[in-house]
Amino acid sequence: MENNKYVKLHSLLRMFAALLVIAVFISMFVSKMVFDETGEAGRAYVFPGAFFGEDATLTKGNVLGFVGYILVLLGGLAGLAFVFIDEMIGKDLTKTLSFVAGGLIVFGGLAILLFSPLFKAINGLSNDYYTGAAPIVFGILAVVAGACNVAAPILEDKGY
Repeated sequence: MENNKYVKLHSLLRMFAALLVIAVFISMFVSKMVFDETGEAGRAYVFPGAFFGEDATLTKGNVLGFVGYILVLLGGLAGLAFVFIDEMIGKDLTKTLSFVAGGLIVFGGLAILLFSPLFKAINGLSNDYYTGAAPIVFGILAVVAGACNVAAPILEDKGY
């Protein structure tokens, strides 16, 4: 069988990370729900109001969440680019940049995870209000994507 670098595990991990990143970035446009203590749906905050605030509802935004989504997108696109350009720029530089891209994704995922508690704190919502699970789920997916991006050059060195 021909030794093709695009069927190796490290390339598949980078591509899987890129797919997760695309899903996480698209989730930025999903509404962020806020529920009251009885479980009844309260208000849905959508892009851009959830991040930058809305004058109509006097909602203050949470810019950290927006920065997190942008970091995830940048890290994911950079990690995917390394699948195709790793032969051109050298393996050492590719490994270093892949760790940086994975770090961007992980930090972005942590910022997405912090979106819900910071949104509640900025807007003065009491502990009787709960935010929906979307930022939590997609923040965890972003951290997994970052871990895949960090693991890819390690597996590449091992020959996988």
